[in-house]
Amino acid sequence: MRYSLLSRFRGTLYGAALGEILGNYCCDRLQAKLPLSNLENGQWAAAPMRSTPSGVSATAAGWGRLALAAAHCLIEGIQSPDACLPREGNANAGIAIAALPIALFFHDDFQQLRRHLAKTTAQCASSPEVCGGVLTVAYAVALALQERLHPPQFIAQVIAELNLAASSPLLAQQLWQVQTYLDRGSGLSAVLASFRVHAANPQQSDILPFVLAFYCHLSTPDATSVAMRRAVAGMSALTSRHAQLAVTTALTGALSGAYNGLSGIPIDWRRQLDRPATHPPLARLWSLTATDRIDQLASHLLASWSGAYHPVPDVQFHSRFVTAAPQSRRAR
Repeated sequence: MRYSLLSRFRGTLYGAALGEILGNYCCDRLQAKLPLSNLENGQWAAAPMRSTPSGVSATAAGWGRLALAAAHCLIEGIQSPDACLPREGNANAGIAIAALPIALFFHDDFQQLRRHLAKTTAQCASSPEVCGGVLTVAYAVALALQERLHPPQFIAQVIAELNLAASSPLLAQQLWQVQTYLDRGSGLSAVLASFRVHAANPQQSDILPFVLAFYCHLSTPDATSVAMRRAVAGMSALTSRHAQLAVTTALTGALSGAYNGLSGIPIDWRRQLDRPATHPPLARLWSLTATDRIDQLASHLLASWSGAYHPVPDVQFHSRFVTAAPQSRRAR
């Protein structure tokens, strides 16, 4: 394998966490009418947050907290992961972030993955287009973990295999547009000129985070930091709905992390997460106190998927664990 499964599990979670933090940092800067500068050095990952994170629903302090709850359901095997996710009935594209542990856990069993995501989106997603977007992100993560995500063919593959043209026609249409731009080698400015029309339509605007995240990842599949910074530039230019910015950067980070593994996440960005801060963004958005908790979460999730279950949550996966028949603990 190009990267180990553990590296891809970690990359997905690190990418989502850093993306959500980056998006919220940029939201704060934009609302304060401050420039978005020096994003490449990662210092934003330790910047103090406002008391209320930008773009967060009233029922959660961050999509990462919901992802954490779903992951613990899968690790402990006590209840279905969708029981840990919101039942608002109007959740936006951010539900795809909360559902990332489901995509990781069922990456090799698409029937189970689709069943759990159907239950999740039925209780909280607001439209079939958002449901299609959540499933598309999860499918991309699953393919990346299996080393079957090939950027030039992905959009045609996902539209055909998920039957998006029938279930989520607007999403399918916009993804085909993305494919056209990728085939032409169009730059971000050309893509944004087209997507500004969609940003004015509420229904199409709801799926912009999915579409832009896929464009940013698929146009620069091997460059996580570039993809995430382009997601910032793109969404901040498209809409004043700052909530969508954090979702877009988190989805872009997750897709790139699944594809490139942990080594694709800039080490300087990861180190910044452990710097002391008055209001640590990792703690505020993901309820995690340090990066070793992300490593631990990924290790335990992988162990539970493989049939090796660790009963002591604060001990590293590789030190002591109880084994079981492969995948015998998988939630059904």
